[in-house]
Amino acid sequence: MQSFSFESKSSHIKGQKLWWILVTGGIIGALLGLALNKLFIKPLFTAESSISAVINFDQVGHLTQYEQDQFISHVMTFLQSEEVIQGTFEKLKSAELDSEFQGFSDSCQLERNLSEIVFRCNNYSPILSKTYADLWKEVGLNMLLEALKHAQKYSLLIQRQDQIDKCLQLSGFTANSNQYCDLKIGNYDLLSSETQKELDLSKGIFAGISITDGTSSRIPDQPVRNNTNLMVLFGAISGFIITFFIFIKPKNEP
Repeated sequence: MQSFSFESKSSHIKGQKLWWILVTGGIIGALLGLALNKLFIKPLFTAESSISAVINFDQVGHLTQYEQDQFISHVMTFLQSEEVIQGTFEKLKSAELDSEFQGFSDSCQLERNLSEIVFRCNNYSPILSKTYADLWKEVGLNMLLEALKHAQKYSLLIQRQDQIDKCLQLSGFTANSNQYCDLKIGNYDLLSSETQKELDLSKGIFAGISITDGTSSRIPDQPVRNNTNLMVLFGAISGFIITFFIFIKPKNEP
C-alpha cells in the first residue's frame, strides 16, 4: 500500500510538472506572437469627429421610432454619398493630402450613437487620421446644413401649394372662385417650379431634423494594432503544441 501510494504521488507530481511545462511553452509562444505583432504590424491610429442629429418634435409632432430611424439613416446615407465624398477629396486636394487618402471606404466609416453621428478614420499617422476625420465632418456638415435649408424652404412651399390646391378644389363648388383663391396661373406655375427645385436641392433630407456641430477629433496617442489577439492566441497554441512534441511525446513512445 505504501509503495502504491508513493508511486501514485510520484505520478501526480510528474503530471503537474509536465502540465506546467506545457503552460510555460504556451506562454512563451504567446509572448513571441505579441513581439512579432509589435515588430511587423504597423500600428493604426483612430480619430473621431461628430455631429448631432435630432428630430425637432415641436415642429413635426409625434413620430414613430421607425420613422425617426429612417430620417436619421437618410442623413447618414447622404454623408456617405458620392457628392460628400467627392467634396472631401477636393478639400484634401487643396491641402495636398489627396495622394495619401486612398481607399476612403476602407479607412473611414460612419457610425451612429443615439443622436450622435460619428466620423471615424484610421491611419498609420495620428495627425492624418485626425485630419481625415475633421475634413470629412467639415465638408459633410456644410453640405448637410445647405440641404437642410432647402428642405425647410421646400416644406414651406409645399404647405403653400397644398393650401392653394385645397382652395381650388373648394372653389370648384362655387360660382365665383376668385373670392376664395386670389391666384394667377402664372404664379401657380412659378410656385410649382420653385417647389420642385427646392425638393431637388434638399437631397431628401427631412425638414424636421436639427443638425448641430459636435466634437472635433484630437490627435490620438494610443495606437491599435490589427490582429494582436489573433497572433497572441496563435502563438500560445503553437507554443503549447511544440512543447508537447519536444518534451512529452518522445518520453511516451516505446
